[in-house]
Amino acid sequence: MEWIPRNPKFEHLLYVGYSDRISLYFDEVELVGRVDHPHFRERGLPVWFGSHPTPKLWADWEESWQGSKGLFIRESED
Repeated sequence: MEWIPRNPKFEHLLYVGYSDRISLYFDEVELVGRVDHPHFRERGLPVWFGSHPTPKLWADWEESWQGSKGLFIRESED
């Protein structure tokens, strides 16, 4: 489940986790580090810095938002 605004405005995003799609969502992607805390369960998780979002990011963002919104909208009982 994702908790996201419908129309965010950003040019850069930090993404923590494994993803083979990150390069589809940004024109520039750089691996900037890894989670290295000894008590973190997923130690070694990559940290990505993405710049200049692509149209695919916005399309998939909207699709995800549409899929999530119905779960939290209560129909009126009129």
